[in-house]
Amino acid sequence: ANTKAVATPTTGGSVAGIQSVASAGDRNAQFTLARMYREGDGVDRDNALALHWLTEAAKRDHPAAQMALARLYLDGTAGTQRDMDSAARWLDRAAHLGNAEAQYELATLTREGVSVKRDPIRAYVWYALSARGGYTPAAAVEGGASAALTADQMSVAKELLAAFQPGDFDKLRSDFINPVK
Repeated sequence: ANTKAVATPTTGGSVAGIQSVASAGDRNAQFTLARMYREGDGVDRDNALALHWLTEAAKRDHPAAQMALARLYLDGTAGTQRDMDSAARWLDRAAHLGNAEAQYELATLTREGVSVKRDPIRAYVWYALSARGGYTPAAAVEGGASAALTADQMSVAKELLAAFQPGDFDKLRSDFINPVK
């Protein structure tokens, strides 16, 4: 994954330069510009522009942008309405790309059956992947999710865990409750 840093006004980059690169489709520049507008770093604070650039970066599979966008929809903050279906879809994308926080949040939605079909096997798998990715809250709930599974379910979960590859959207496909808007 391309994770090159983008120079910001704080680090010596020009806003016009970042905007030019972002407009050309660079997801890192788009994510940087979103943060700049959200925080007022070198530009006036603007939630609408922050959301625009965050969405653009997320569409280009920037996992941190996908997680940040999902968080906005989960919380209904920064000019967004709370929208669990949109949150679940962005979490699903980021989780499949290996974002440990998104894996944890998707596991919770999957465990509870919020916007995705309730599935204790997939919930456990997402918690386990998140814990392996170093997300501390996942380690605290992974054991409980594991204890809720039968031996047969755990066998399936172990197969899914062994087969998981970041970027493979087929093996752990989420079963969304509501159709795409």
